[in-house]
Amino acid sequence: IRPYYKWIWFDNFKFVLTNPEFYRAFLNSIKWTILSITGQLLVGFIAALSLNKIPKFSGFYRTLLIIPWAFPSIVIALAWKWILNGVSGFIPNLLVNMGLASGLPQFLSDGSLVFGTLIFINIWFGAPMIMVNVLSALQTIPTDQYEAAQIDGASKLQQFKHITLPHIKVVVGLLVVLRTIWVF
Repeated sequence: IRPYYKWIWFDNFKFVLTNPEFYRAFLNSIKWTILSITGQLLVGFIAALSLNKIPKFSGFYRTLLIIPWAFPSIVIALAWKWILNGVSGFIPNLLVNMGLASGLPQFLSDGSLVFGTLIFINIWFGAPMIMVNVLSALQTIPTDQYEAAQIDGASKLQQFKHITLPHIKVVVGLLVVLRTIWVF
């Protein structure tokens, strides 16, 4: 389009790598990823272990817990924006009415609240995927291994450490890699 170009070579890279804002944003991204993945793993893992032990209505509970992951991201974002709205949102008004807050908390605009709020929403959104995958891995563990461990006198913690974890570590590892890529 233009007959003459001014080549800047690596000036853009030099600018970014000498800009302190870049490093602050990068550290925020690292914090976001670590906190989100850790929270998703904990919540998803606990939910999967709990669902694996529930004999009645497990299908109902599974369906109920997978709802956040089943909706498109835009629907989730708009729903949370409505729930956390600083003027008419359900949660801020509930906190004020219960006497837990003197004014309406601004979850999505207050600098001290927004990062934690978004981490919570991301955990809520991503934990069901981990739950479903870990639950399916838990259901593939042969029950005779647990029975043999009980006969040998293994405690629940020993059974978890020597039977459950080795069977699901590949699934958990894959989930950590996939969720890290998606969250980062």
